[in-house]
Parts: sequence; C-alpha cells; structure tokens
Amino acid sequence: MNDTPKSNEQTRRMEADLTAQFRNFPYGLEESFALGCRLLAAEGHSRALLGQVTARDGDGNYLTVPFGHGLDEADAQTLVRFDDDLRPLNGGPMVNPGVRFHVWIYKRRPDVRAIVHTHPPASVALAMTQNPLRTLSMDAAMLYGTVGYLDHWPGTPDGDAEGELISGALGDCSSMLLCNHGLLTVGSTFQQAVYRAVFFEWAAAAQLSASAIGPLKEVEQDAAENARHAMTRDTYINATMGYLYRKVQRSRGSAAP
Repeated sequence: MNDTPKSNEQTRRMEADLTAQFRNFPYGLEESFALGCRLLAAEGHSRALLGQVTARDGDGNYLTVPFGHGLDEADAQTLVRFDDDLRPLNGGPMVNPGVRFHVWIYKRRPDVRAIVHTHPPASVALAMTQNPLRTLSMDAAMLYGTVGYLDHWPGTPDGDAEGELISGALGDCSSMLLCNHGLLTVGSTFQQAVYRAVFFEWAAAAQLSASAIGPLKEVEQDAAENARHAMTRDTYINATMGYLYRKVQRSRGSAAP
C-alpha cells in the first residue's frame, strides 16, 4: 500500500470499523474451546486421540477435553480442568498424558493462554520432508517470521524431558513444525491459537501441492510482513473465527456449543 495521506486515512477508518465491530469476541472460554475443537476436527486435525488442545484459565489452571474423547466430541459442559501436575480438579476425568509438555510451555511463556498440538495430514507430511513451513502465499504470510522448527522427534511427549525440549525449541515463536510429528501453535487467546493452527495446515497443504508442480516462489519480505500485520490483528482474528465458529454450528444444526 502506498504511504499517502489518502491511504493512511483509509487505514485508520478500517481500523476504527474493525475495532467497533469486532473488539469483543462473543464467546466465553468454555464455549470457544468447544467450538474451536470441533472446528479443528472439521478441518482434519482430529486423528484418533493424537494431539492435544489446552487453554489456561484465569485461575492459573488448564482446560482440555477428557482423555478418550475426540476433538469432534468437545462440549462446553464436559471439559475438564487440571493443575500443573495433570491432576483433574473437582474429581474430573483423566486428561491426556501428552499435555505435560503444554505445562512446560505455559511456564516458560506467560503470554500464552492456549496451545494447539495436532497431527493433520498436510502438516504431518511436511514434517516428514525435513523442510520447514515456507512463506509462499498470502495465507501463509500471516505466520511469517513466527514459525519455529524442531528437527528431532524425541518420541511420545509425555515426560518432562520432552516438555523441556519442545518448549525450548518453541522459544518466542507462535507456531512450530515438529519433525516426524505434527504442528504446534500458541496464542494469547484460545481463538488465536486455533486460527493459527487452521492456517498452518492450509499453508502446509498448499506448499506440498505446489512442490509437486515446480519451483516455489517466496513472498517478498515487505509484503509478508504487511500481510502478517493485517491478518493477525485481534479484531481480524475475532471476525474470522466468528465466521468459522458459526460454520461449525450450522454443520451440527444447532447453535449450542
């Protein structure tokens, strides 16, 4: 965009409109969690019991689906809260042992309020190639400069050693490709983490498809940075996730989360 008075005024007006309409997300944490898990399932992220999705609540505890439940079964009324030692609160059901490394991330990253770790097909396939996710399209540009890469799979991540490794590799990134494994995204809100996971898988699928056709062209740095800024504003994420959540609700024939 040209840096002119007209373009600056258009940008300010757009920002004001976004803020007025989408500053507040119309879902509480439990509702958002349930709808976000169902959205991930609809997008191919639910593969048996592989992967975990968690959120940190205002009391410093964590929220997830009960172990043995798929993401498509997430329900606001049956979610389980647990503590740093993976103990369910108030006599709740067992949680997935794999969330132990999530606790490590939460401890290292006070800014993180939600974590998505899933094994969707395109991201898993890309994780087999020893190639990182690249910025090859506008859709992928929203992740530009924020994607980490873990080049070694240590095995099933249910111990402290894996937690230290994965949280250390993530560093300050907002998403990561785990070699021979899957994807990981974090967010300061739950909808932000889910948003990144959805776009990550879309970008991985596009990269794999394009790789089979011919040489790949990276998005130029300035364009990628501009796209990332535009597409990762909280208001833009709220607008996008509101639409995707309504889509999930329509597919179930009910507005109830």
